[in-house]
Amino acid sequence: MGFVIIASIIGTSLWVYFDAKWIGIYRTDEPRSFLQFSLDMEPVDWLISCVLLWIVAFPAYLVTRPGFIRKFHRTRAHSVQPPIEPVEYFYDQLRNLSKLRQQGLITEKEFTLKRKEVLGL
Repeated sequence: MGFVIIASIIGTSLWVYFDAKWIGIYRTDEPRSFLQFSLDMEPVDWLISCVLLWIVAFPAYLVTRPGFIRKFHRTRAHSVQPPIEPVEYFYDQLRNLSKLRQQGLITEKEFTLKRKEVLGL
């Protein structure tokens, strides 16, 4: 029975560590008032806290986890966003492409492909 409890403590503590790393939790060193309870810790600190004082640290992590996700979670966008650049930059590129096409330095097909690339289509 004791082995099961110790294995559960170690297993959940390791889960807290890897979950905190995945969320991207880090110490912010935010100022706090006198005698204020702080959960401003690194993933390793969470691991040590859970191993040593599991009955308090594990529930504290579970309760504060949604706030950590909102505060630290890095968005993992799978789609590639076009770079945000001034509108004038796009016009300049399109004008230059048009001039190159009129001078005969690039073909109509090359112009179309580069225009789509510039516009992010």
